[in-house]
Amino acid sequence: MRQRLGIAAALLGDPGIVLFDEPVNGLDPDGIRWVRQLLKGLAAEGRTVFVSSHLMSEMEDTADHLVVIGRGRLVADAPIGQVIAGSSHTVVRVRTPAAARLGCLLAPTAQTVRQDSDSQLSVVGLTTDDVDDVAHATGIRLHELTLQSASLEEAYMELSQHHLDSWVPGVQQHRRDRDGLPAGRAEHGAGQRHRRALQPRGGGPAARRLGRRGPGRRVDCPASPRPLTILGDATGNRRGPVMNAFIYERYGPPERLRMAEVSKPSPNAEEVLVQVLGASVNAADWHVLRGKPLFSRATLGLLRPKHRILGVDIAGRVEAVGGGVTRFQPGDEVYANLLDHGYGGFAEYASVAVDVLSLKPASLSFEEAAAVPMAAVTALQGLRRHGELQPGQRVLINGASGGVGSFAVQLAKAYGAEVTAVTSTGNLELARSLGADQVVDYTTTDFARGGGRYDLILDTVGNRSVPDLRRVLAAGGKAAVTGFTSVARLLGVSLRGGKDVVQVQAHVTSKDLELLSELIEAGKVSPRIDRRYRFTEIPAAIAYLEQGRARGKVVVRVA
Repeated sequence: MRQRLGIAAALLGDPGIVLFDEPVNGLDPDGIRWVRQLLKGLAAEGRTVFVSSHLMSEMEDTADHLVVIGRGRLVADAPIGQVIAGSSHTVVRVRTPAAARLGCLLAPTAQTVRQDSDSQLSVVGLTTDDVDDVAHATGIRLHELTLQSASLEEAYMELSQHHLDSWVPGVQQHRRDRDGLPAGRAEHGAGQRHRRALQPRGGGPAARRLGRRGPGRRVDCPASPRPLTILGDATGNRRGPVMNAFIYERYGPPERLRMAEVSKPSPNAEEVLVQVLGASVNAADWHVLRGKPLFSRATLGLLRPKHRILGVDIAGRVEAVGGGVTRFQPGDEVYANLLDHGYGGFAEYASVAVDVLSLKPASLSFEEAAAVPMAAVTALQGLRRHGELQPGQRVLINGASGGVGSFAVQLAKAYGAEVTAVTSTGNLELARSLGADQVVDYTTTDFARGGGRYDLILDTVGNRSVPDLRRVLAAGGKAAVTGFTSVARLLGVSLRGGKDVVQVQAHVTSKDLELLSELIEAGKVSPRIDRRYRFTEIPAAIAYLEQGRARGKVVVRVA
């Protein structure tokens, strides 16, 4: 009990939560469970969590720092991202026809470089950005660049197994290795180890990392490779042509976004380079920015985001085309969605795969065209692919005044359906102007208990349970859910929905965009714009959309 009170006092009295190994060692199983529950509650409130090895498997998604005490001394104190990046289990995989040359260029700064085949490298000790920078500066074409991250538990175990005995408390560098090598010097023999210090932000003792050469052949480099010299372009840019983009390096609120100069992308054979002139903000942007829900980080990046530039909807002008592109040419005005191709829309230029690109409707401005892809295709696929929309059907749209809902009402009417729109009091007239035959004010009426029956329901909010939706479906009816308000609702649809109630995640294709262009040019569908922002105001645009009060789309003028 005394231990529990001491831990509770430390956790509740300090805005930074610190939990070391040793104070927990004496707790019984009930005590450990109690600490876990307390930490989870504090993490849910946005408090910083410092995690020990005992809680690692459960707290990895919310922790951002690792503190380890062993044998009565401080062993490690560093950001978790640095600990994981320094693990020999964290490997950058590279596929390029110039593998041997690139390996020689990376060897002086990497912990280890292993050539797995004539076209594949495995690199330890560098980030994907580091590798990409070197390749870009030397004109080496990369066919694939991926990161295989260690788990926090793997990094911790490696740290504890290899570094406890040689750690000097309070000193930010290692003792020399037994063979006399200074810290940070690589050993080049196969199967040998090298070590170098990780300098945590804000000072303090550094965590250490270990790199090992695994199987595969050694890169055949000159005995004393010269340091890489980046010549730059005519403007003096060290990394070649650059552009402005909003980037983020840690999950969090819109304030985490910052404008920076980054390398201007180059299109591959099946891509075009687009000068972005308009963009729109989607719910996907703020979900990805915050890394929510937490399980989505399995694909977005466990502790740090994989993609530093957000933005999925763009419109602009083609500046260059890849060697295999025949449908587009420089000067074409286009719009596209980047969700399935690494994001990148909140920038001055973007490389876009041709299978998610289409000529923009001539009647729309660039900002208006950028409002279309994500929201309109989500509505289109929810209504047609799952719902099999037919003329004369009774269709209910929940969330009819939002980005997806405003397109859904118009599309359902364009295909001859009778449409009921569910929205708030202040948006009833907007829903009528979109073409809704009936409107329901959700603040006064619960559509799930109103007695109506519908052939098709498109729930763009995701705030109703599966039984609620089934209650108002006609015989043979279907419901498509495109949004969610909680993980519980999302899991409810996924686990209990069956064939008649499904979660729909849109995947934009050029064919869908071409169909939407036809409907827009025919005057049957048009984007409804709520607010317009300048490029420099993208964080404010995301913050506004996140409030959930947008009436239609939020767009950005990039140039």
